[in-house]
Amino acid sequence: MIRPSTSRFRAIAHTATHKVLSNNISINIRATAQRYDVLATTVLIQTAWTVVLGKHTATDDVVFGATLSGRNTSINGIDRHYDWADTYYGAVSSAMGRSCVYQPTFAAANISAIGPNEKNACWFCTLLVVQPGKAEITHLEDFLQADNSSGTDIVRTYPITVEFTLSGKNMSSAEVKLHYDESLLTEEMAEWVLHYLESTLNYIGLADLGTPVSDIEITGSAERQLFVSHAQKCAEKIDRNTAAFALKVGNVQKTRLDLLSIALACYLQHVYNIGSEQIIPIGFKKSALAIIAILGVLNAGAAYVSLDTSQPAQHPQRILKQLKPTHALCSEKTYSKMQRIIDNPTQISDAWLSHIHSSITDLPPGLKYYASTADNAIAFFTSGSTEQPKCVASRHSAVSTSMYHTAKFFRLEAGARVF
Repeated sequence: MIRPSTSRFRAIAHTATHKVLSNNISINIRATAQRYDVLATTVLIQTAWTVVLGKHTATDDVVFGATLSGRNTSINGIDRHYDWADTYYGAVSSAMGRSCVYQPTFAAANISAIGPNEKNACWFCTLLVVQPGKAEITHLEDFLQADNSSGTDIVRTYPITVEFTLSGKNMSSAEVKLHYDESLLTEEMAEWVLHYLESTLNYIGLADLGTPVSDIEITGSAERQLFVSHAQKCAEKIDRNTAAFALKVGNVQKTRLDLLSIALACYLQHVYNIGSEQIIPIGFKKSALAIIAILGVLNAGAAYVSLDTSQPAQHPQRILKQLKPTHALCSEKTYSKMQRIIDNPTQISDAWLSHIHSSITDLPPGLKYYASTADNAIAFFTSGSTEQPKCVASRHSAVSTSMYHTAKFFRLEAGARVF
């Protein structure tokens, strides 16, 4: 949902205008955890925030905890007793000086000096604050507002700051404030962040203790319903305007694009048994056929990876060595190059697609498997530091989320043309 770049985060961190959203939520922890206190709730919040960051942002932030204690602890009335306080801290300082060799520690600077990757790890884009209720802590505002010694505003240092104030007998409820940079997030996006955070919190809290993080349900019913409704509206628009063009290149109408891609999906499923958990290589130049091939693979329930046939053969061969695909798609222009790196790729053309569409009655009716939100949709390969391609896959849920919010962000409507 939120895909701001890390570099943009850093560039505006000290000049951005921030807004605040507030919400009250209940936090549920499974009874078998046998702990329902500040520590258990804080760990739960840290875990949920990590999951939300991982799904909805492009940041590399690591969520970790720090406990404010000792000299940071609020002591009521200490500001009115300078005499004994000065004596006490003076004695402690003197004793420490005699027993310890002073060595200044600048953690961020020292970590940054190790290397560029470690330096980037010190550029945090988000801040998570968890503290007991305001009855127990009185200096929260001092912590979050300006630090007079450095002139730094803690909240405005980070594009996103999430503040949890726990309350209730068992710390089972919280007031959540989301401070966000309005040049990066719209109010609707910020509301979704809080929504995702609350649903993830409750899912993790009620899950079995041995549940893997990969099994956490982070696409809630409200989000699924939103995308289903959006897809239905798109289908209704197509039905009302069947002559509208979906692809200007090749003058492919929306209805024809839908028919050809579904026909290709049926062919892949019934003839080659293509479906979930498979990644299909495709090799096309930019064309209408490339779009039809992608949609056909997605409708079949598989994921696709695009191969650049202009590169030396060694690179796509390394990718195919990892994938071990059973099938591949290409165009007439790329067939000869694809044939050198994989056996028997299916060559797609306008005439071939028309033939498949007209003979679809020879196949069992309809799709035998429909893609789910948990299925992979697209795979990317990077060269990597070891010169071995590394695969990153995105699920249908992530692609749907990206498409929906990208369209809203760029205000893409029926008359829009995207290149």
